[in-house]
Amino acid sequence: MKHYNEKHADLYRYTSEHSGANIHDAETLAYLYDILFVEELYNLTLPNWTKTVYPDKMIPVAEFVFTIPAKTKLLQRLKMGKLV
Repeated sequence: MKHYNEKHADLYRYTSEHSGANIHDAETLAYLYDILFVEELYNLTLPNWTKTVYPDKMIPVAEFVFTIPAKTKLLQRLKMGKLV
């Protein structure tokens, strides 16, 4: 995660400066992505600063966050325990 966050540090910095939120990791960026997605879904006008990062640069991070709970074999087995 540390390497992943370092790789996306510029994106975190940009979104923090323009959104007013403290975006410091993939999870908080994914949360911002969800907010922008819902606003777009309801035909609200997104701020101009979002045009450079939303959705193209934010989608891969949001998808990555979605996969974190089952990233390793151990986590996959623990997740399946509830279903079994």
